[in-house]
Formats: sequence, C-alpha cells, structure tokens
Amino acid sequence: MTLAWVVAPGEETGAPASAARSLSSYDLLNVPGSRQLVVGSADGHIVVYTMLAAAPNTPPTRVLGTVLDESVSAVVGGVVDTEEFVPTIVAATFSGKIMSLTPAAAAPGLRLLAQSGPGRPSTPTALGSTSFAAVEPSVVSGSLSAAHKAKLIDGLEKELVALRFRAREAHIKYVKMAGTELPVVRPALSSVNTSLQLDTSHAAYVLTVESAAILDSVLIQSDVPLEISHLALPGRSGAPAPVISRTSPPPGGAAKVLVTFDLKHTERRLSALVRSIEGQSGTLKVYAVMASEVKSAILTRLPIKPLSLHARVPSLPVPLDPTIASSLALSGDVALSQLFAWVSLALPNMPDRMGSVADGSLTYYFKSVYLGTALVVEMGPRPSTWARFTSESPSTISILREVIAREANTRSLQLSMQVEMGASAVSHVLNIIRPRLEHVLALSHKIAMLEGLKELAEAPDPKLEPELAATAANADALRTEWKDQASTADFLLGVLTDLYIDQAKFRGIDGRESVKAVVAAATEGRWDDVYAACP
Repeated sequence: MTLAWVVAPGEETGAPASAARSLSSYDLLNVPGSRQLVVGSADGHIVVYTMLAAAPNTPPTRVLGTVLDESVSAVVGGVVDTEEFVPTIVAATFSGKIMSLTPAAAAPGLRLLAQSGPGRPSTPTALGSTSFAAVEPSVVSGSLSAAHKAKLIDGLEKELVALRFRAREAHIKYVKMAGTELPVVRPALSSVNTSLQLDTSHAAYVLTVESAAILDSVLIQSDVPLEISHLALPGRSGAPAPVISRTSPPPGGAAKVLVTFDLKHTERRLSALVRSIEGQSGTLKVYAVMASEVKSAILTRLPIKPLSLHARVPSLPVPLDPTIASSLALSGDVALSQLFAWVSLALPNMPDRMGSVADGSLTYYFKSVYLGTALVVEMGPRPSTWARFTSESPSTISILREVIAREANTRSLQLSMQVEMGASAVSHVLNIIRPRLEHVLALSHKIAMLEGLKELAEAPDPKLEPELAATAANADALRTEWKDQASTADFLLGVLTDLYIDQAKFRGIDGRESVKAVVAAATEGRWDDVYAACP
C-alpha cells in the first residue's frame, strides 16, 4: 500500500492530539466531484473534511467542525428522519447520547437537530472561525414536521411515566425492607474511560478521565516522578477549573507523586498534562471517584515507559548525521520476537505485533517530543538476531541499553553490545538545552524582581532603566508564562544531569559526583565550563 496523505492529530482542530474513534464518508454538502469525511475523536471533536475525487493524493481540507463536552464513540453521515432529506451527521457519545447535526443554512457550521440519552446536555461549541447554532436538547429544529415533533414528545412522555413507575416500585420495596432488615446501599459504579495520549504540541501526555456519571474527584498516584497540571481544552473555556491538591508521599514509600483534582460535583470529564523524566518506568494509578452519597472509585493503571516522550513517526526527513548520532549495535542468540518485546518495554506506540521481515529487517522511526532528537530502530533475524539503535541523544541509547541488558540478564542470555558516540553528539544536545534553560532562568529572575519593581514603578518619580520598566509593565504576562514554565528549569537540569552521567558512562567514568559542578555551571550561565566538562 502507498501512503497518499496524512492529517496530523490536532493540526486542523487546534486541540491536543486525540485518537480518532470513528470515521464516516458521505456527501454532506452536495458539491459535485467531492465527498466529505467525518471524523469523531476521543476529545469530543467532530470534524468534517472535504476530499476531491479528481485529486485522491491531496490532503483533505477541514470545512466544518464542532466540539462536545464528552468523547465521541461513533459518527455516521446520511439522511435520518427528515422529510426534506437534509444531509445529517448522527453521533453517539460516551455517556450514551445520540445526536444529529446538520450543516447550518445561514453559516458554514453545524447545528444540532435533536439529541437524546442520559447525562447533561452536550452543547456544540464554536471551533476556530466556524459558527454554530446551538439548540436546547429538548427542542427539535424547524426542519422537522409537526407530526415528528409530536411523536418525539409522546415518546419522551411515555419514557417519563415508565421511570416514575419504576421509582415508586423501588420506594415501596425499600419501605417494606426497612421494617425487618437493615438495607445496605451498594455504590453505583459508573462507566469510566481513562486514556493517556502523547501530545506533541505540549511535549507531554494528555491524561483524560471521562465518566458517564458526575465525578467528585480524581486521585492520581505514581511510583515515578511526574509533572502534573490541569489542561483546559479548546471549546471548554467556560468549564470551572478543578481545585488541585498535592500531597507529599510518605518517606520510603513506593509513591512518588500524589495529586487530587476536586471537580466540585460539576464535571464528568477531566484533562491533565503529564510529563515524566525519561529513564524511569513505572505505573500511573488513576482513581475516578463518583459524586454519590456512598463514595466509590474506579481504578485504572497506566504504564509509564522509560522512553515515554518518544513518538513514533512514519519516517525521518533526512538521514541522521553520523557526527551527532550515537548508536548501539547488538547481536546474540535470542529470538527476534523476544527482542521486539524488549524494545516495546522501552518505547511507546510500538506495534502490538511484530511485522513481516520479508525484506530481512524491521525499521521504526521515533522522535522526542521534548528535545526533537530522532531515533532509528532496526532489527533482523539473520544470520543471528541483530539490532541497531541510532539516536541524536546519547541518553536515549543509554536507556535502551539498560532495558535490553536487564531483560537479557533476567533470562541468563548472552548479548554482544557495542556503543559508539558521535564526535559532536553531546554538544548537539547541549545546543538544544541551552537556549531553553537560559530563557526559563531569565524568566525566573524577572519573576523574583516583580514585587520590588512594582514598588519602584509606583513611586512619585520612578527612575527605571528601559529593560526594567518593560519587565514591570509586562508583569501579568510574565506571571502567566511562569505558571506554565515553573518546573521547566528542574526538568531541563534533569535532562542535563542524565546527559552528563550517560556520556561519562560510555567513556568508563562515574560522573555522579562531578555532575553537581556541571549543573551549577549551567545554572550560573557558565556554558564554556559545561561544554568543557561534556566533551
């Protein structure tokens, strides 16, 4: 099969990368020579692309879109229950609602025709420049006839009568039982969908917890260090922000991170940014607590892999430069399928099954969403199982070597491993880290001066240098930026620490003691000393 085109996640919608849950094709716009592709996503987006039949290799163009407050389970295009045969999109959501949307007549958007199902109404929201005509869920648009409206209302009334009858039966049963036995209330467990999706735009994972019932809170526990913060999704700016509580884990315990999101009994969905330091693997435990009188929680375990910030890509634009690339070559008496499984322990998004090796080898490409460094994974079965890992980051090679060596030692298998480091491999990574670290340290310095500058700026005759005056004038913008960057310096210094220790390890040196001087030099801006210490 030949690749015709690719639409990157979030590229058209402006939303975080999210899995497409459903695809459908239908002629929604009645444009000759074209069809529309409808995509429903896990983040609640419904996007319509148009494709030209005469140009099958041309990427589709987004023409319509909306975003719901819950994930989309399925979408389909067609003509549904309208006498005028209006093209319609029917969507099913996570909580069980079924809704129909159609292109708006007055503007290039989608409007809600009708919806039914449990839970709070999902109100379509504007996306980009697209306009939407939102309708109350109990109201059907004028495109339906009066007979259809009456039929719908009659059905809802019958459903309401049946619910009242069931509630009365349950109440009578409870009253009878209360006289002789002690009733025990069993917590009602709701369906919960928890996902962890790597988002290249934020260089972190998006953790999404979605429940069919209202959530009381979400508790997160991790046995590896993580950065966790709330993420407000596009189209949901009006949703109340959760209250975040961070608890120091007990000394000596397995937990390294304990965070609670209090949702104030108003939300069924939570999105958070999660970023881990590569090199450590563990488990992220997510407890979704329901907003009910009897508290109940559903636990989901999500794996954190050592190279968690690497995303698999179809290919690399250019071959890796050997002067800045490091490599690990290995061979040994081990099955190729076993070696593939070991690599999958270290890297996310590896295929569930090993592909065909008809051409003699398997090749996978990865890119670090944080540093932008590339990784090429090659392996094959002949004459004996072999593999070659090539990366622009020496730390990536070190992590792969540790994972594979640990698995081989556990099984008492002998592997031959050779590591080569490019002449400029370390300086290449330092060139990536340096401007980011300098920026965030400069930002930290400005934040520390803001209170003093405010007092000086409010003085009767303020005399501030232009640079300091600009800092005082931009105080709000600086605080907003610092809110997102506060932990970046520690994260980058952690990357620098790993880089120094790993390159020293490849040269047969223990760098764990001397790395403190390197970190101090970078913090103080003495980069000549940093480069000299990392040849």
